Amino acid sequence: MHHSNNVFGLQSSAPEINFNLPLWRRTLWTILFMCMVVVASVGNLVVIWIVLANKRMRTVTNYFLVNLSIADAMVSTLNVTFNFTYMLNVDWPFGNFYCKISQFVAILSICASVFTLMAISIDRYMAIMNPLSPRMGRTATLCTAAIIWTVGSIISSPMLLFFTTYDLHDRVVCYAEWPDGPTNHSMLEHVSIRRN
Repeated sequence: MHHSNNVFGLQSSAPEINFNLPLWRRTLWTILFMCMVVVASVGNLVVIWIVLANKRMRTVTNYFLVNLSIADAMVSTLNVTFNFTYMLNVDWPFGNFYCKISQFVAILSICASVFTLMAISIDRYMAIMNPLSPRMGRTATLCTAAIIWTVGSIISSPMLLFFTTYDLHDRVVCYAEWPDGPTNHSMLEHVSIRRN
């Protein structure tokens, strides 16, 4: 992929910016993010285990909560840790492939969470408005979950196509290079962000 010297709209003669944080601030941020990742991952895995391990917990709403927990656990383990490292060091050491995967996972988890909450809302609405009609079955619930992940994957696919890495000599950046220009200078990016 072609990269220009002006990839981020910055002139090559721009002054060097120091991104290094003081040690105490880096330590504080690391502790806070570690706590957040551990609580999010463990909490969501506990929800998944409780619902799947107990037959009487396997209701339509709880299946959707499992779907929501999978999305949340996925983003906390596959995206947040890597993006935190990137934010802290201002350097992407995880390679071009994982640059794409990390951004794909971020958008996919948002889509899955939003669509799952929509499905829960629709299910609750139907249960309240039509209390005597039969509830959604296990098969329909699993099909709905599959549709949620499929649609989320389609919406997230531009991240796989257009995110890439660029070596700035002293650090590597992970950014989107859209067909009509780099990140922050692309109309396609603007449309994509507004859609999501």
